[in-house]
Amino acid sequence: MSELEKRTDEPETGSEEVGPGTQPADTASGATSARIEATQALFRPDFDDDDDDDDFPHISLGTIDTEPQDRMTVATRVLPPVRQLGGGLVEIPRMRDIDPLEALMTNPVVPESKRFCWNCGKPVGRSSRDAKGASEGWCPACGSPYSFLPQLNPGDIVAGQYEVKGCIAHGGLGWVYLAVDHNVNDRPVVLKGLVHSGDAEAQAIAMAERQFLAEVVHPQIVQIFNFVEHVDQHGNPIGLIVMEYVGGQPLKHGKGEKLPVAEAVAYLLEILPALSYLHSIGLVYNDLKPENIMRTEEQLKLIDLGAVSRINSFGYLYGTPGFQAPEIVRTGPTIATDIYTVGRTLAALTLN
Repeated sequence: MSELEKRTDEPETGSEEVGPGTQPADTASGATSARIEATQALFRPDFDDDDDDDDFPHISLGTIDTEPQDRMTVATRVLPPVRQLGGGLVEIPRMRDIDPLEALMTNPVVPESKRFCWNCGKPVGRSSRDAKGASEGWCPACGSPYSFLPQLNPGDIVAGQYEVKGCIAHGGLGWVYLAVDHNVNDRPVVLKGLVHSGDAEAQAIAMAERQFLAEVVHPQIVQIFNFVEHVDQHGNPIGLIVMEYVGGQPLKHGKGEKLPVAEAVAYLLEILPALSYLHSIGLVYNDLKPENIMRTEEQLKLIDLGAVSRINSFGYLYGTPGFQAPEIVRTGPTIATDIYTVGRTLAALTLN
Protein backbone atom coordinates (compact mmCIF):
# COMPACT_ATOMS: atom_id res chain seq x y z
CA MET A 1 0.00 0.00 0.00
CA SER A 2 1.52 3.24 -1.10
CA GLU A 3 0.54 5.17 2.01
CA LEU A 4 3.23 3.39 3.99
CA GLU A 5 5.92 4.94 1.82
CA LYS A 6 5.05 8.38 3.15
CA ARG A 7 7.14 9.61 6.03
CA THR A 8 6.11 12.05 8.71
CA ASP A 9 8.32 14.35 10.74
CA GLU A 10 7.06 12.91 13.94
CA PRO A 11 6.07 9.32 14.75
CA GLU A 12 2.36 8.67 14.86
CA THR A 13 1.13 6.98 17.99
CA GLY A 14 -2.55 6.33 17.52
CA SER A 15 -4.29 9.63 16.80
CA GLU A 16 -3.35 9.82 13.13
CA GLU A 17 -6.08 9.68 10.56
CA VAL A 18 -3.89 7.73 8.15
CA GLY A 19 -3.59 4.67 10.40
CA PRO A 20 -6.46 2.51 9.31
CA GLY A 21 -8.13 0.25 11.69
CA THR A 22 -9.61 -3.04 10.83
CA GLN A 23 -10.62 -6.35 10.09
CA PRO A 24 -12.04 -8.82 7.50
CA ALA A 25 -10.60 -9.11 4.05
CA ASP A 26 -11.87 -9.16 0.54
CA THR A 27 -12.54 -12.78 -0.25
CA ALA A 28 -12.02 -12.05 -3.92
CA SER A 29 -8.81 -10.14 -3.45
CA GLY A 30 -5.21 -11.17 -3.88
CA ALA A 31 -4.95 -11.85 -0.16
CA THR A 32 -5.39 -15.52 -0.98
CA SER A 33 -2.13 -15.64 -2.89
CA ALA A 34 0.59 -17.52 -1.07
CA ARG A 35 3.48 -15.92 -2.95
CA ILE A 36 4.02 -12.34 -3.97
CA GLU A 37 6.89 -11.27 -6.18
CA ALA A 38 7.45 -7.87 -4.60
CA THR A 39 7.06 -6.58 -1.11
CA GLN A 40 3.66 -5.00 -0.60
CA ALA A 41 3.42 -2.80 2.47
CA LEU A 42 0.05 -2.88 4.19
CA PHE A 43 -1.44 -0.61 6.79
CA ARG A 44 -1.12 -1.86 10.31
CA PRO A 45 -3.58 0.30 12.19
CA ASP A 46 -2.38 1.95 15.34
CA PHE A 47 -5.62 1.67 17.29
CA ASP A 48 -5.47 2.85 20.87
CA ASP A 49 -8.69 2.76 22.83
CA ASP A 50 -7.39 5.07 25.54
CA ASP A 51 -5.74 7.64 23.27
CA ASP A 52 -8.75 9.93 23.42
CA ASP A 53 -11.35 9.43 26.12
CA ASP A 54 -13.97 11.14 23.98
CA ASP A 55 -13.67 8.35 21.40
CA PHE A 56 -15.10 5.82 23.83
CA PRO A 57 -17.57 7.61 26.10
CA HIS A 58 -19.30 4.38 27.10
CA ILE A 59 -16.31 2.10 27.61
CA SER A 60 -14.91 1.29 31.01
CA LEU A 61 -11.74 -0.75 31.33
CA GLY A 62 -11.93 -0.89 35.10
CA THR A 63 -9.64 0.75 37.64
CA ILE A 64 -7.37 -0.29 40.42
CA ASP A 65 -10.29 0.02 42.83
CA THR A 66 -12.62 -2.06 40.68
CA GLU A 67 -13.62 -5.33 42.32
CA PRO A 68 -15.09 -7.63 39.66
CA GLN A 69 -17.36 -10.44 40.78
CA ASP A 70 -14.87 -13.01 39.54
CA ARG A 71 -11.12 -12.73 39.42
CA MET A 72 -8.67 -14.66 37.30
CA THR A 73 -5.75 -14.64 39.69
CA VAL A 74 -2.41 -16.38 39.57
CA ALA A 75 0.17 -17.05 42.24
CA THR A 76 2.31 -14.00 42.97
CA ARG A 77 5.34 -13.20 45.08
CA VAL A 78 6.32 -10.10 46.99
CA LEU A 79 8.64 -7.84 44.99
CA PRO A 80 10.56 -4.65 45.87
CA PRO A 81 8.51 -1.46 45.38
CA VAL A 82 10.94 -0.05 42.79
CA ARG A 83 12.76 -1.44 39.76
CA GLN A 84 16.07 -0.50 38.21
CA LEU A 85 16.15 -0.17 34.42
CA GLY A 86 18.96 0.11 31.91
CA GLY A 87 21.61 -1.33 34.20
CA GLY A 88 20.68 1.09 36.98
CA LEU A 89 20.24 4.11 34.69
CA VAL A 90 16.89 4.92 36.28
CA GLU A 91 14.61 3.69 39.03
CA ILE A 92 10.86 3.45 38.52
CA PRO A 93 7.97 2.42 40.78
CA ARG A 94 6.94 -1.19 40.31
CA MET A 95 3.46 -1.40 38.81
CA ARG A 96 0.71 -3.87 39.62
CA ASP A 97 -0.29 -6.39 36.97
CA ILE A 98 -3.88 -5.93 35.83
CA ASP A 99 -6.35 -8.73 36.56
CA PRO A 100 -7.62 -10.02 33.19
CA LEU A 101 -11.27 -9.32 33.91
CA GLU A 102 -10.44 -5.69 34.68
CA ALA A 103 -9.22 -5.29 31.10
CA LEU A 104 -12.55 -6.27 29.52
CA MET A 105 -14.33 -3.57 27.52
CA THR A 106 -17.98 -3.22 28.49
CA ASN A 107 -19.06 -1.74 25.15
CA PRO A 108 -16.58 -2.57 22.38
CA VAL A 109 -17.11 0.05 19.68
CA VAL A 110 -14.62 1.52 17.20
CA PRO A 111 -15.16 5.29 16.89
CA GLU A 112 -15.85 6.55 13.38
CA SER A 113 -12.69 8.65 13.38
CA LYS A 114 -10.63 5.45 13.55
CA ARG A 115 -12.47 3.48 10.86
CA PHE A 116 -10.34 2.90 7.78
CA CYS A 117 -10.37 0.30 5.03
CA TRP A 118 -7.88 -2.46 5.82
CA ASN A 119 -7.00 -2.74 2.14
CA CYS A 120 -6.69 0.79 0.74
CA GLY A 121 -6.60 2.93 3.88
CA LYS A 122 -9.55 5.12 2.90
CA PRO A 123 -12.09 6.21 5.55
CA VAL A 124 -15.09 3.90 5.85
CA GLY A 125 -18.13 3.63 8.10
CA ARG A 126 -18.48 7.41 8.47
CA SER A 127 -21.75 9.22 9.14
CA SER A 128 -23.18 11.73 6.69
CA ARG A 129 -26.04 14.19 6.89
CA ASP A 130 -28.30 11.50 5.50
CA ALA A 131 -27.20 8.35 7.33
CA LYS A 132 -25.31 7.07 10.33
CA GLY A 133 -21.97 5.37 9.69
CA ALA A 134 -22.27 1.61 9.23
CA SER A 135 -20.18 -0.69 11.42
CA GLU A 136 -19.84 -3.14 8.55
CA GLY A 137 -20.16 -2.92 4.80
CA TRP A 138 -18.00 -2.45 1.70
CA CYS A 139 -15.34 0.17 1.08
CA PRO A 140 -16.66 2.67 -1.50
CA ALA A 141 -13.12 3.18 -2.83
CA CYS A 142 -11.89 -0.39 -3.41
CA GLY A 143 -14.91 -2.59 -2.68
CA SER A 144 -13.27 -4.58 0.13
CA PRO A 145 -15.63 -5.72 2.88
CA TYR A 146 -15.07 -4.34 6.35
CA SER A 147 -16.48 -4.94 9.81
CA PHE A 148 -15.80 -3.22 13.09
CA LEU A 149 -18.06 -5.55 15.07
CA PRO A 150 -16.65 -8.29 17.33
CA GLN A 151 -16.69 -11.65 15.56
CA LEU A 152 -16.64 -13.56 18.85
CA ASN A 153 -19.06 -13.06 21.73
CA PRO A 154 -18.79 -13.76 25.47
CA GLY A 155 -19.54 -17.42 26.08
CA ASP A 156 -18.39 -18.62 22.65
CA ILE A 157 -16.26 -21.77 22.81
CA VAL A 158 -13.37 -21.80 20.36
CA ALA A 159 -11.71 -25.08 19.34
CA GLY A 160 -13.55 -26.88 22.12
CA GLN A 161 -11.42 -25.40 24.90
CA TYR A 162 -11.21 -21.59 24.86
CA GLU A 163 -14.19 -19.78 26.38
CA VAL A 164 -14.41 -16.17 25.21
CA LYS A 165 -14.88 -13.60 27.97
CA GLY A 166 -14.98 -10.46 25.82
CA CYS A 167 -12.91 -7.86 23.97
CA ILE A 168 -9.85 -6.22 25.49
CA ALA A 169 -8.51 -4.21 22.52
CA HIS A 170 -8.77 -3.56 18.81
CA GLY A 171 -5.84 -3.80 16.44
CA GLY A 172 -4.77 -4.14 12.85
CA LEU A 173 -6.52 -7.46 12.31
CA GLY A 174 -9.65 -6.75 14.30
CA TRP A 175 -10.69 -7.31 17.87
CA VAL A 176 -8.45 -8.93 20.46
CA TYR A 177 -10.29 -11.22 22.86
CA LEU A 178 -9.75 -12.48 26.39
CA ALA A 179 -10.56 -16.15 26.90
CA VAL A 180 -9.93 -18.90 29.44
CA ASP A 181 -8.35 -22.21 28.52
CA HIS A 182 -10.48 -24.95 30.07
CA ASN A 183 -7.88 -27.57 29.16
CA VAL A 184 -5.11 -25.88 31.15
CA ASN A 185 -6.42 -24.91 34.58
CA ASP A 186 -8.65 -22.10 33.21
CA ARG A 187 -5.60 -19.96 32.53
CA PRO A 188 -6.31 -16.60 30.84
CA VAL A 189 -5.28 -16.39 27.19
CA VAL A 190 -5.61 -13.90 24.36
CA LEU A 191 -7.17 -14.71 20.97
CA LYS A 192 -6.22 -12.63 17.96
CA GLY A 193 -7.03 -12.91 14.26
CA LEU A 194 -4.46 -13.97 11.66
CA VAL A 195 -5.67 -12.26 8.48
CA HIS A 196 -8.51 -10.05 7.31
CA SER A 197 -9.93 -12.52 4.81
CA GLY A 198 -12.76 -14.89 5.63
CA ASP A 199 -11.73 -17.05 2.66
CA ALA A 200 -10.85 -20.59 3.72
CA GLU A 201 -7.79 -20.82 1.46
CA ALA A 202 -6.41 -17.51 2.75
CA GLN A 203 -6.92 -18.67 6.32
CA ALA A 204 -5.15 -21.97 5.67
CA ILE A 205 -2.21 -20.18 4.06
CA ALA A 206 -1.97 -17.74 6.98
CA MET A 207 -2.06 -20.58 9.50
CA ALA A 208 0.78 -22.39 7.72
CA GLU A 209 2.85 -19.24 7.30
CA ARG A 210 2.60 -18.23 10.97
CA GLN A 211 3.40 -21.61 12.54
CA PHE A 212 7.02 -20.53 13.01
CA LEU A 213 5.86 -18.09 15.70
CA ALA A 214 5.31 -21.04 18.03
CA GLU A 215 9.08 -21.59 17.98
CA VAL A 216 9.75 -18.09 19.36
CA VAL A 217 10.60 -18.59 23.03
CA HIS A 218 12.05 -15.69 25.01
CA PRO A 219 11.11 -14.36 28.46
CA GLN A 220 10.54 -10.86 27.03
CA ILE A 221 8.33 -11.93 24.13
CA VAL A 222 4.69 -12.92 24.47
CA GLN A 223 4.34 -16.69 24.22
CA ILE A 224 2.30 -18.31 21.46
CA PHE A 225 0.32 -21.30 22.75
CA ASN A 226 -1.71 -22.47 19.78
CA PHE A 227 -3.23 -21.80 16.36
CA VAL A 228 -6.93 -22.58 16.01
CA GLU A 229 -9.83 -22.10 13.62
CA HIS A 230 -13.37 -21.00 14.38
CA VAL A 231 -16.45 -20.37 12.24
CA ASP A 232 -17.90 -16.92 12.95
CA GLN A 233 -21.55 -15.88 13.09
CA HIS A 234 -21.56 -15.33 9.31
CA GLY A 235 -20.24 -18.81 8.60
CA ASN A 236 -16.77 -17.56 7.69
CA PRO A 237 -13.66 -19.36 8.96
CA ILE A 238 -11.46 -17.38 11.33
CA GLY A 239 -7.83 -18.24 11.97
CA LEU A 240 -6.77 -17.28 15.48
CA ILE A 241 -3.51 -17.13 17.40
CA VAL A 242 -3.78 -18.17 21.05
CA MET A 243 -1.31 -16.18 23.12
CA GLU A 244 -0.23 -15.63 26.69
CA TYR A 245 -2.17 -12.93 28.54
CA VAL A 246 0.23 -10.16 29.63
CA GLY A 247 -1.34 -8.16 32.44
CA GLY A 248 0.67 -4.97 32.28
CA GLN A 249 0.38 -1.56 30.68
CA PRO A 250 1.89 -0.35 27.40
CA LEU A 251 4.65 2.25 27.42
CA LYS A 252 2.38 4.63 25.54
CA HIS A 253 1.31 7.38 27.91
CA GLY A 254 -1.72 9.61 27.74
CA LYS A 255 -2.15 11.99 24.86
CA GLY A 256 0.66 14.55 24.87
CA GLU A 257 2.54 13.00 27.80
CA LYS A 258 6.25 12.38 27.24
CA LEU A 259 8.90 10.51 29.20
CA PRO A 260 12.22 11.87 30.43
CA VAL A 261 14.91 10.91 27.92
CA ALA A 262 16.87 8.81 30.43
CA GLU A 263 13.78 6.80 31.34
CA ALA A 264 12.81 6.23 27.70
CA VAL A 265 16.36 5.13 26.84
CA ALA A 266 16.35 2.75 29.81
CA TYR A 267 13.11 1.14 28.62
CA LEU A 268 14.51 0.58 25.14
CA LEU A 269 17.75 -0.84 26.54
CA GLU A 270 15.62 -3.34 28.45
CA ILE A 271 13.74 -4.48 25.34
CA LEU A 272 16.74 -4.70 22.97
CA PRO A 273 17.62 -8.28 24.06
CA ALA A 274 14.22 -9.43 22.79
CA LEU A 275 14.86 -7.86 19.38
CA SER A 276 18.38 -9.31 19.36
CA TYR A 277 16.95 -12.78 20.02
CA LEU A 278 14.56 -12.47 17.08
CA HIS A 279 17.40 -11.34 14.82
CA SER A 280 19.56 -14.26 15.96
CA ILE A 281 16.94 -16.75 14.72
CA GLY A 282 16.42 -14.98 11.41
CA LEU A 283 13.34 -12.93 12.27
CA VAL A 284 12.47 -9.25 12.49
CA TYR A 285 9.76 -7.71 14.65
CA ASN A 286 8.74 -4.99 12.15
CA ASP A 287 6.31 -3.10 14.39
CA LEU A 288 8.11 -1.74 17.43
CA LYS A 289 6.20 1.17 18.99
CA PRO A 290 5.20 2.20 22.53
CA GLU A 291 1.87 0.35 22.30
CA ASN A 292 3.66 -2.96 21.65
CA ILE A 293 6.01 -2.75 24.62
CA MET A 294 4.20 -3.94 27.72
CA ARG A 295 5.44 -2.98 31.16
CA THR A 296 4.56 -5.72 33.65
CA GLU A 297 5.23 -6.04 37.36
CA GLU A 298 8.51 -7.86 36.73
CA GLN A 299 9.76 -6.92 33.26
CA LEU A 300 9.13 -5.45 29.82
CA LYS A 301 7.60 -7.66 27.13
CA LEU A 302 7.03 -7.40 23.42
CA ILE A 303 3.43 -8.18 22.57
CA ASP A 304 1.63 -8.55 19.24
CA LEU A 305 3.70 -10.79 16.97
CA GLY A 306 1.41 -10.20 14.01
CA ALA A 307 4.06 -8.32 12.03
CA VAL A 308 6.99 -10.66 12.71
CA SER A 309 8.55 -12.00 9.50
CA ARG A 310 11.70 -13.63 8.25
CA ILE A 311 14.63 -11.37 7.38
CA ASN A 312 14.56 -10.28 3.72
CA SER A 313 11.22 -11.98 3.15
CA PHE A 314 8.89 -10.56 0.55
CA GLY A 315 5.13 -10.50 0.71
CA TYR A 316 2.65 -8.59 2.81
CA LEU A 317 4.32 -6.38 5.41
CA TYR A 318 2.39 -4.96 8.31
CA GLY A 319 3.63 -1.86 10.08
CA THR A 320 2.61 1.45 11.56
CA PRO A 321 2.86 4.67 9.52
CA GLY A 322 5.51 6.93 11.02
CA PHE A 323 7.50 4.03 12.49
CA GLN A 324 8.47 1.88 9.51
CA ALA A 325 11.71 2.54 7.64
CA PRO A 326 10.97 4.09 4.24
CA GLU A 327 13.20 1.63 2.38
CA ILE A 328 11.32 -1.47 3.60
CA VAL A 329 9.16 -1.62 0.47
CA ARG A 330 12.39 -1.93 -1.55
CA THR A 331 14.61 -4.04 0.70
CA GLY A 332 12.06 -6.07 2.59
CA PRO A 333 12.39 -6.40 6.36
CA THR A 334 15.97 -6.31 7.63
CA ILE A 335 17.76 -5.83 10.93
CA ALA A 336 18.41 -2.25 9.83
CA THR A 337 14.70 -1.56 9.31
CA ASP A 338 14.03 -3.00 12.76
CA ILE A 339 16.63 -0.71 14.33
CA TYR A 340 14.96 2.22 12.58
CA THR A 341 11.76 1.47 14.53
CA VAL A 342 13.77 1.63 17.77
CA GLY A 343 14.79 5.20 16.99
CA ARG A 344 11.27 6.19 16.02
CA THR A 345 9.94 4.65 19.22
CA LEU A 346 12.42 6.67 21.28
CA ALA A 347 11.28 9.81 19.48
CA ALA A 348 7.63 8.97 20.10
CA LEU A 349 8.29 8.54 23.82
CA THR A 350 10.26 11.76 24.27
CA LEU A 351 9.58 14.38 21.58
CA ASN A 352 6.60 16.69 21.26
